[in-house]
Amino acid sequence: MQCLIKDKNNQSDINGYGSVDHNFLIQQCFVSCEEYANFLNSINIVYKNHDLNNEYIYKVIDKQRSVFKVKENIDPHSPIRYISLNHLKIYCNWLNTKNLKYLFEFPYNLYTNKSNLDQAEFWIPNYDEWYKAVYYDSSLEKYWLFPNKTNLPNKEQTLSPYGLIDAGFKYYTLLDNSANIYAPKDKYIIAGGATNRHPINAKSGTIRYVSDKYYAGYISGRLCKKSETKKFILKLYDTYGDGWGENSLCINNASHKPIYTNISLKNGYGPSSTTIEVDKIERNINIKYVKNNSLSYENYYEIYDFDTQLLIFKSNMYETPPENLIIALS
Repeated sequence: MQCLIKDKNNQSDINGYGSVDHNFLIQQCFVSCEEYANFLNSINIVYKNHDLNNEYIYKVIDKQRSVFKVKENIDPHSPIRYISLNHLKIYCNWLNTKNLKYLFEFPYNLYTNKSNLDQAEFWIPNYDEWYKAVYYDSSLEKYWLFPNKTNLPNKEQTLSPYGLIDAGFKYYTLLDNSANIYAPKDKYIIAGGATNRHPINAKSGTIRYVSDKYYAGYISGRLCKKSETKKFILKLYDTYGDGWGENSLCINNASHKPIYTNISLKNGYGPSSTTIEVDKIERNINIKYVKNNSLSYENYYEIYDFDTQLLIFKSNMYETPPENLIIALS
């Protein structure tokens, strides 16, 4: 299951972390042992490369007659452990391509240590993406100190404001620090604390670095995914030809938070066209007409599907547009 991390271009926390200029999905739970075992089976004998079959992984996954299976005493849905950042990169590469040819090259190139995330559907969260998903509360537009919607290290409550389960206190999370020029070489970030560490390690802004060859039973990872979007075209008109004046449209998401504001026709008859893009996972959007003068009956608008160019809705000429309009995204 995925959680939508929206409210793009949010303000950073006072420590400078957490601002993200895009919406994205992130796994609600860690990559499971079962998912990782299926991955090892899918890549066949290639698992022998890059230490994918290290001695520690056999604490949770068995290999029987060339088939990987989760050990009987391990919950198959529990987080995969004893993997490094490189292992997570290779797993991510497989999800993106399902092609052994690119297993060590796209989007993470293990030979050049470079990445091509612009073309990737899945990727490893960087620190800001993870920080926002774990500590930012979009409804209050604030950051909590701990990943449980509180400022107290309450290990019994482990749900983040965006819905991530066990984002802190239970397992450290592997994070991609390739964009961090200040990060130590041959080390990677883990964050969120773990059951075998003091709860203060789950506090926001707490960063730990471990060697890229380090494996542990208290470190796991989760991946981000591109959020599928849908586009619409709004066309605004005015029957008198002098624009909308102070009147405008506001586009709200399913949580009634503005996505676009103050869409208006400055002057003339129109049309004035605006392309809007929304995350499909929102299920619907609300187009709100904001009336600020008495000439609203001169205003009308149309909304089209961007891909098909089909008309979805048209308000009536010589009538005030509806105050609220719900558009489904399916």
